[in-house]
Amino acid sequence: MRDYGVGPSWEPESCPSVNAGITRGHSEPSNYVIQRGDLITIDFGINLSGYCTDIQRTAYVLREDEEQPPDYILKMWETNVKAIEEGFKKMKPGVIGFEVDSSARAVIVNAGYEEYPHAAGHVIGYSTHEIGPLLGPNWKDRYGKRPFYKLLPNQVFALEPSVYLYSKERNGYLRIGLEEDVLITETGAEFLSTPQKELILIK
Repeated sequence: MRDYGVGPSWEPESCPSVNAGITRGHSEPSNYVIQRGDLITIDFGINLSGYCTDIQRTAYVLREDEEQPPDYILKMWETNVKAIEEGFKKMKPGVIGFEVDSSARAVIVNAGYEEYPHAAGHVIGYSTHEIGPLLGPNWKDRYGKRPFYKLLPNQVFALEPSVYLYSKERNGYLRIGLEEDVLITETGAEFLSTPQKELILIK
């Protein structure tokens, strides 16, 4: 960021936010040591000329005897990619945020996973979580009316449904998180970030 003359999208102590092992989302720096078999999620954004970005990327650390992740990790990954794709298909002017969230959430629930405990996305602007529509569920006590605001041309959203799986072995939740930045156009939407389609593998 120093080399490019840009700042962080949020507090520098947690930008980027790096999660590994058992996690339920954003974290502060810790003494956790990354292990083989861990999923690693990096949440990162920059501030350029007052405007913020916000993306997440996920990697898997291969165990010594692995060439590919186990099937349950691959299923989590494929489900999250599909949830991003289905949410994106709904994004266009006039659609309400609830519809985008419902589309992405249905993919994850229908694949047999718990609902993710947050919205599928949010507006980005002068701050990482800007005012405006929320790509969220009808949780009135938490989100109020924001999931029912309409998407408008030139708004930018971070689209970020996640897949969680409880691990008895690890006594906590494994998480795959993807987050893509999406511009609402006059007739539809376009990705501003290049969507991650392949799980990054670390040997």
